[in-house]
Amino acid sequence: MRTGNNGRFLGYLDGTAQAEEVKYRQAKLVGVWEAHSKVGPALKPLLRADEFRFENVVEDFKKKFDQTRDLTLKKGEVYRIADPALVATGKDFERALEYRSSELREHWDKTDRVKQLYRLLSKEFHDDFCKIAYELFMASTRKEVSFRKLGLKNGEIYSSPEDAPRIAAMYVISRVLQRADGRAFPIFSCRV
Repeated sequence: MRTGNNGRFLGYLDGTAQAEEVKYRQAKLVGVWEAHSKVGPALKPLLRADEFRFENVVEDFKKKFDQTRDLTLKKGEVYRIADPALVATGKDFERALEYRSSELREHWDKTDRVKQLYRLLSKEFHDDFCKIAYELFMASTRKEVSFRKLGLKNGEIYSSPEDAPRIAAMYVISRVLQRADGRAFPIFSCRV
């Protein structure tokens, strides 16, 4: 996976050997930073806060200080620890598919130039979401309907029922995790 910023987007599951190594490294880095003439004054007030979390300050520090010289961070270093309670389960993926399929069905049923084809496909495929979504996508590739009118996002192709929950989850989560400034929150807790 190419993120360009492993530390921001990736993490190790809490309770694993890798997570313990990250905790040890975080403690070492905090000690180095406290003693640093530039970083120390910025860090000390944050350490006194009740809810100090290493990963919450490191991104801001990477903007303010030299990553290797001042912060002694290694290129590609992973410094996040994922809470197992925040890792998505199969049920979470199924709920995402239920939500996204309901949302898309409602959109297709209300959208001119899609409504008629959607209703026809619903009858033909006995309301099978994946088959309907895939055929609507294929109709867009044949220019029978505009892809934009389908309400699908780039890459959101439901060609396989086995893969559909994962695909739906990516689009539901990306929309839910939008910040007020329009940028997405990083998602880092996935089991591979």
